[in-house]
Amino acid sequence: MEKIDIKTLKKWVLAPDMRLSLVSGARLGRISKNISLVLDKNSEEFSQLVTGYNFVVGDKTISCQSVDEVIETLEKLGFILNGTVTVNSINETFDTYAEFLEDKKFKTASMQEILDKVEKLGANRFVLVSDFGNNKLSQVFAQGIFENTLSDVLSACKYLYENLQNSEISFNGLIEKIFIEWSSCFSGVSAKDGYQKFKENTKSVREDENLLPFYEQFDFLSECKICLDESISEKTEIPFDIELEKDENKPLKSALIDLEIGFSCHAEAKNTLLKTFSFTLNEDTKGYLLQFENDYSIVGFSHLAFYKDEKLLFSSNSKTKQHYLVKE
Repeated sequence: MEKIDIKTLKKWVLAPDMRLSLVSGARLGRISKNISLVLDKNSEEFSQLVTGYNFVVGDKTISCQSVDEVIETLEKLGFILNGTVTVNSINETFDTYAEFLEDKKFKTASMQEILDKVEKLGANRFVLVSDFGNNKLSQVFAQGIFENTLSDVLSACKYLYENLQNSEISFNGLIEKIFIEWSSCFSGVSAKDGYQKFKENTKSVREDENLLPFYEQFDFLSECKICLDESISEKTEIPFDIELEKDENKPLKSALIDLEIGFSCHAEAKNTLLKTFSFTLNEDTKGYLLQFENDYSIVGFSHLAFYKDEKLLFSSNSKTKQHYLVKE
């Protein structure tokens, strides 16, 4: 928490990348912006236009048309005292403006700056991700991947259930029902036909917005099963670590710890297979990484992450161009 004056408060409220949580005694309040998307006819790109503000305190929401009106509201409610206000957090994450600025700067960090950060945190390995592509899987290997994916789907369903309001059925009862429906559709038919049958047979129940997310998880499982069946039927057989045979990737080959194949990694989950390579972080592999300007420019790989043993320290998503340090 930190105290700021009204001039600074106005500046922070207007900042497009700041959301403020305020505190007054035992009360918490939150300032949010009302944003509309506006299409620029010349560039054909959308921009954000702030059309007002909301101040939420308890179960009460107060709408304001301008920053000055926000200030008046805060004064009336006693959040501004003697010309100052106490900021509880910024963007629900940062306790101080200095922490917010440090994170903002880190968003454009170079590879050297990233390495400096994670080494201070004790990083001893890193991972890189690539697409599996068109390659053959054995029946046994594919079954193992399917079982891991099913476990992930059930974990996602458990999370959904914990946030479900007024459920009339137990979690185990709900999942057993859906799994029986799902399994029966795939009996004796191809994965594609089974998925189509599953969607048709459950069309009416999907109209329940509380149940739809659970069925969508099993849709994902269906898509993964289709991909696995296609990989089993694939004729092409390429070594799974073929990327490490390239001359430019030689420093990685001797540092390889593990290679996992599945439908998810630290940065994303998708319905096509991914290969997640884990490497020892040493002087040779640091040299390899420092060839690249930042974590988004690594050639042939994506989604850089750093770990201390099994603890994730840093995660990067090459598609969204976003990365973050994992907080304790």
